[in-house]
Amino acid sequence: MLCCRCFPEKTLTLLIERANPDRLIIEPTGLGHPEGIIDTLMGASFKDVLDLRATICLLDPRLLTQEEVVGNETFQDQLSLADVVLINKCDLADEALVEIAETSLGNMFPPKQHIGRTTQAVIEPAFLDFVRNGQFSAQFPHAHKHHHADHHHDHQDKEGEDAETLPEPGKPICKTGHGSGFFSCGWIFHRDDCFDYWALEEILNGLEGINRIKGVIRIGRDWVLFNRVQDEHDFDKVAYRRDSRIEIISPRQLDWEKIENSMKACLNR
Repeated sequence: MLCCRCFPEKTLTLLIERANPDRLIIEPTGLGHPEGIIDTLMGASFKDVLDLRATICLLDPRLLTQEEVVGNETFQDQLSLADVVLINKCDLADEALVEIAETSLGNMFPPKQHIGRTTQAVIEPAFLDFVRNGQFSAQFPHAHKHHHADHHHDHQDKEGEDAETLPEPGKPICKTGHGSGFFSCGWIFHRDDCFDYWALEEILNGLEGINRIKGVIRIGRDWVLFNRVQDEHDFDKVAYRRDSRIEIISPRQLDWEKIENSMKACLNR
């Protein structure tokens, strides 16, 4: 699985050349506009290399009560461009909201190939083989062009090298971005950096007004996946071992340097 905020075309090319995977699943963050990714995958670089299948979207029906989310152009296009929409977190949402989501999705045209319910983001493997419906189009095609990413602090690319591969112990790579009414910041920590998980969890859960925090974090010999959506969070063991990564998405600009220093204070020395 390739997770991305801004679609890494160069990274994908290298991955295909080196690993030659049978299947590649691309998961953009909540800021990711699918049209930009689809355009890239259907473009000259990959059209003869990849067989693009269906786009699958997970919808938390509780978001339908939030005007700032429903009115967001990227959110609307994520639903518009999806071949399959799964209403997630049905164990937590009110039945009335789930039914509203089903009705709204059922009224979309062209119709979806499948609308279903799920919990814990469980996806039937068969959905991955659905053939993409080329009839879907973005309502707001300009939205995917409005996301900007920048380096900050002193973690700049050096002599043309890819700084994303060069974090040093205790000195994470940091990139910020903004677009579609949201701000984001992501950090990549060196593989040897080891966190006090409970201290870090307190820092991440103490941030207010957050849309999403997702991270892969080393804690001793183990690595865990941290996932926070608004005020709900969970964590579980994960097999990833390359480095620790944390990304925050917020509706407002935050003091990223202060947050970074707080996270670094949670490192085991």
